[in-house]
Amino acid sequence: MNFKKLNLFVMALILVTIGAIFFIRIYNEKIIQRELVENKKVDDTPKIPSLNERVEKFLNKLKNEGIIEIRNENIKKIVFREKKVEDIIREELKNYDDKIAFQINKEDIIFYEANEKISVPYVFKDEKPKLIIVIDDIGNSIDLGERVLRLENVTLSIIPQLKYSFYFAKKGKELNKDILIHVPMEPHSFDKYKNGETKFLTTEMDNEDIKKLSKFYLESVPYAIGANNHMGSKFTENEEKMKIFLEGIKERNLFFLDSRTSVNSVASNVAQQLGLKFFVRDIFLDHELDEEIISQQLDKAIKIAKEKGYAIAIGHPHRETLSVLEKRLPDIKKEVSIVPISFLIKMKRG
Repeated sequence: MNFKKLNLFVMALILVTIGAIFFIRIYNEKIIQRELVENKKVDDTPKIPSLNERVEKFLNKLKNEGIIEIRNENIKKIVFREKKVEDIIREELKNYDDKIAFQINKEDIIFYEANEKISVPYVFKDEKPKLIIVIDDIGNSIDLGERVLRLENVTLSIIPQLKYSFYFAKKGKELNKDILIHVPMEPHSFDKYKNGETKFLTTEMDNEDIKKLSKFYLESVPYAIGANNHMGSKFTENEEKMKIFLEGIKERNLFFLDSRTSVNSVASNVAQQLGLKFFVRDIFLDHELDEEIISQQLDKAIKIAKEKGYAIAIGHPHRETLSVLEKRLPDIKKEVSIVPISFLIKMKRG
């Protein structure tokens, strides 16, 4: 009898425990569901964009429509093509967000709403001739490369797979420099340049090998917007091989700058056939490592820029070249604007 009572008690206890567990579980699930519903309500509440976000979108809209350019120097600066700034802003804001008011000052535009204000500096389009300075062979020397980075608006052309190639690609991007891939290509008198380390694209390679090595080089320098040839006097004369290489450039939406190491280069013709964006070097600054001659070459580049609107000068991270550029760039900006090579892409569009 006592055993029966004990069994009944144990069974009752078990049933109570199971019931309690079941109740607690349902209770917890209800709490969780309620929290999810409450959180969903919070998440579903539409966020009101800040004035800063709305102005940012407005300026990007103007940029996409080709009304302004946006320069990112130390702070964002907008560049107007026309001088009717007030009329342009008023008309565009009326269609975009008529709650934003604005005030035009001599050097900035104040956008405001209630107690919020945002100041955006602006300038008018610079009509001076443009000088693009590309410094090739970046990636070997940390000291000389750092000096290149300090030159305003120069374009870096980085040889893939060197000791500091990745470092300068990353550093250049942080400083808003344009980055090119400096692709090693076969020169005439090839034996003179073989070092056993750098692999060159050669005319003896079959097309598949050219594709593979091109792919390797074009994907090994991050942040690159284009490529130019390192040496390549023989390779750039070969139409079949250049076509294989430039097809890889086009696939990656890059452009090609012909360093023009041979007067018989077919790069421009092939690029045109492919519908590829391309440019051609106008002058080498430092064929001779003499500061006076380098300075004379720089003067020639300025003259070309004045004649045709822009010029592309290529130099190298030699101490003599850097010394001339460091001394002269502040002064020559009175005659020409030093711009990155990406400026030419924008110029061709517009």
